[in-house]
Amino acid sequence: MEPEQNLNGAQVTNNMVPEQKSNGALIGSMIIIIILIIGGIYLWKTEFKAKPMPVIPEETPADSTSMQGTEEQTAADTAEIEYELNNINLETLDEGL
Repeated sequence: MEPEQNLNGAQVTNNMVPEQKSNGALIGSMIIIIILIIGGIYLWKTEFKAKPMPVIPEETPADSTSMQGTEEQTAADTAEIEYELNNINLETLDEGL
């Protein structure tokens, strides 16, 4: 069997072994995905065990009177924010830039 020459003039033999495809990257990525799934399931299960369901206390008449003070405070905060918003001078806003 005589060696052949390719376009560049180099000798090529017919005894070339066909390329074998490697599945290493595919297997590695599958292992990583399986590890991530197992880790996610582990975290999901431990999160439910660690956090008990919160108990919502029943509202008593004393609680409803204390809520009125918070509503008044919220209204005062809203009025203060609105006052400050109306007093902003937009003409001089970008002078320092």
